Amino acid sequence: HVRVVEITRHQPATPSLTVMVAPTKNSDRMEWFVEKAVELGIHKIIFAFTANSERPYLKPERIKRVAISAMKQSLKFYLPEIEIAGQFLKDDKPEFSGAKLIAHCNDTFDRKNLFDQLQTNTDTLIAIGPEGDFNAEEITKAQNLGYRGITMGENRLRTETAALYAVMAFNLKNQA
Repeated sequence: HVRVVEITRHQPATPSLTVMVAPTKNSDRMEWFVEKAVELGIHKIIFAFTANSERPYLKPERIKRVAISAMKQSLKFYLPEIEIAGQFLKDDKPEFSGAKLIAHCNDTFDRKNLFDQLQTNTDTLIAIGPEGDFNAEEITKAQNLGYRGITMGENRLRTETAALYAVMAFNLKNQA
């Protein structure tokens, strides 16, 4: 016999961060990213496949189990939404009303430092490309949809490292 003594509702932190990331060839690296991003309080993770994606599928149930485990371990009250979106920016999805940034390594497109482009108290979506980066067509489409190009510095980061870097930069920018 169980008796509920008290119910406390917790809302997700604001502003919210959504990271759209291309899955890596090694699924363990994506699971590592999910675990760390949940510990840091991410709002939503979207897996989107790009022209250079090497992994054609993910196991959503496994990703969710990793997220739940990380949520419990880090005493978070909010399980982030996890979405498998299919092709990157297909049909102009996802719709997003906050700041939209796309991280890429292509010097022929305008890019500014991630930390300088983050705005405090603004819901943000950051797109992180696959191993091999976004192609020029994907970058152009993203920019036509209002994404601003960003760089994470001189070092070339692996996909999961860049995604975690984005989460950490967002959190640092929005610290109280």
